[in-house]
This record gives sequence, structure tokens and C-alpha cells, in this order.
Amino acid sequence: MKNENFLQGYSILSRSLTKSKIWSSPSWQLKTWIYLILNASHKDGLPERGERLKRGQLLRTYSELCEQVSEFKGCVKKQPSVNAMKHLMKQLRRDTMVDTKRTTRGVIITVLNYNEYQ
Repeated sequence: MKNENFLQGYSILSRSLTKSKIWSSPSWQLKTWIYLILNASHKDGLPERGERLKRGQLLRTYSELCEQVSEFKGCVKKQPSVNAMKHLMKQLRRDTMVDTKRTTRGVIITVLNYNEYQ
């Protein structure tokens, strides 16, 4: 019997993640990185909002990313600002973890070395 947790697919997280720069970053940044890995297209050609994505890519707006990594502290919803998310993407590009390309529908984010996580 297959484990129901794996029916939608899975990704591999290396233990070396705990030694990377993002591990010591604020928790929403680590959560964003894991979100990108888990939601990137698993095969070439999958359409998303009229764009054909390659393996390892996803299309999101910065505000959608902020919403996805939001959390509740008591009854208060906390989420990063759009500017903070843009700054994180700039940092991830500089650290050669992602590449980004703006489109009219959002940002195509390419997880570099995606095959290593799959």
C-alpha cells in the first residue's frame, strides 16, 4: 500500500541545507525556498497562466509568494512585504539558487539545480 503523503510527488531536502546561508535567515525566507522547490514544475511544457514552463520553473507574483509564506501569530496574520520578497529573490539570484524573469502575468522563477532536488 502506497503512503498517501507521496501520491502528489515529493522532493529531496539535503541535510546540507542546515549549513546553508538560508537556514540562518528569517523563517519566512526558508519557507519561501522550500515552497519554490515543492511547487516548481516537475516536467517540461506544463502550462501555467498561458506560459509554457520548463522543468524547475514556476510562475507567481510577489504578492502571491507573500501570501503563501504567511503565518498566524495568535490571531494576527504575518507576512513579508512585497519589497521584502523582491529583496529575497535578489539574494537568491546572487547566491545562484534561482533565476527570475518578469512577465506580464508575474515572475517566472527557475530553481537552479532543480534536478538535484528531484
